[in-house]
Amino acid sequence: MPRNVFQMIPHRLGERKMAPNPLDEIETSPQASGDFSASSAPVHGQPDQHKVELATFEQGLQEQVFNLYAEVFGAAASSAFRARWRWAQQENLYPQDTYKWVLLDRNRVVGFLATIPLSYSIKGATLLAHTPCDYMVHFSYRFYGIKMMREFFRATENCVTCDDVTATIKVTQWLGAKQAGMFFRYVKILDGRSLGLHEGWERVPSVLWSPVTRTVRLVDRLRWGVMGKRDTVRPIDEFDQRFDRFYHRLSHSVPITVTRDVGFLQWRYGSDSPHAGRGIGVVTEGDGELIGYVIFFLSGGPSYIGYILDLQVLPMDNTEVAMALLSYAVEQLRRNGAWSVRYYHLASPFTIPDRLLRWYGFIRRGAHRLMVRFRDNQWAAIAENQNNWNYSYGDSEASHASK
Repeated sequence: MPRNVFQMIPHRLGERKMAPNPLDEIETSPQASGDFSASSAPVHGQPDQHKVELATFEQGLQEQVFNLYAEVFGAAASSAFRARWRWAQQENLYPQDTYKWVLLDRNRVVGFLATIPLSYSIKGATLLAHTPCDYMVHFSYRFYGIKMMREFFRATENCVTCDDVTATIKVTQWLGAKQAGMFFRYVKILDGRSLGLHEGWERVPSVLWSPVTRTVRLVDRLRWGVMGKRDTVRPIDEFDQRFDRFYHRLSHSVPITVTRDVGFLQWRYGSDSPHAGRGIGVVTEGDGELIGYVIFFLSGGPSYIGYILDLQVLPMDNTEVAMALLSYAVEQLRRNGAWSVRYYHLASPFTIPDRLLRWYGFIRRGAHRLMVRFRDNQWAAIAENQNNWNYSYGDSEASHASK
């Protein structure tokens, strides 16, 4: 794509002054361009000679969307996308507010953008915010992708999105979203074989991975000889009304959070979700009420990654319970065959301190950006401050494809 292509876009969107070209610093190779990259397969004709139209998604276009997803991201990713379509797009908590758009070139789908609407509690008020998701444009049409993003910001009042794709981040910010914080990815190695999956390590003889694994296990045992308390965590199978009561206590303690009540949890981690095989661990008070819980999930091969999807405690500074829950999840994932564990962490007074993650052997590797746009200035001021958030990886659309 020419580096000056955004000079063709008007410099005003509504009454807001546009920032400079959001793609000035983006490489234009398919590998560097993320969701804009799509496929480099040839297309008959020249797209700039056609009238590329933005349209509301209709059900009859579904197979074309799946095919485009395969062309952009590969067959395996398209299969996972197809499997979560009904859960995410038709049977979510707000199906009537689940907007979707396509780009059409003479009735051929060359772009797609969907949304995930979620409820947020912000200073006692309940607001609906949308997350753009599954954003894809065929390589030959990628300039036209801006049409869908502009329509997204026109059609929605509020936006919360967590992304690590440079091109998408730049366009989202260019259209008015503000960075609210950095969502850092922490990784803990459980099995030496996980190192062999990384570039440069594949040449290390496999016989050396076993000593690495034994050393990691020994160090973890020594850590928990100091901390203890892991035996206070109990597994449960389903979310019950205690999670509702826990959420209502939580929502009175934090300025902004996803409405993480039992309805949300049952949808987000239910039998139709991408993480139906999740595990749940809880810590309770003497009367059986929750004082903390953790939700975790193990992906399949070849990487066998464990994910900490949500970890909550009350009160917020109860680090003993937080570490008991974290240790429990890690040990369950280890027993189930995880080679590594990922914990995505947005630092705030309402989340587990990152110093405890580092103490337990988690190493920071990469990050997502949390970006928001609230049209009401009062809510925007709250949402744009990282210190106001209680946010988990499982709350974000970025987690839906973690399989």
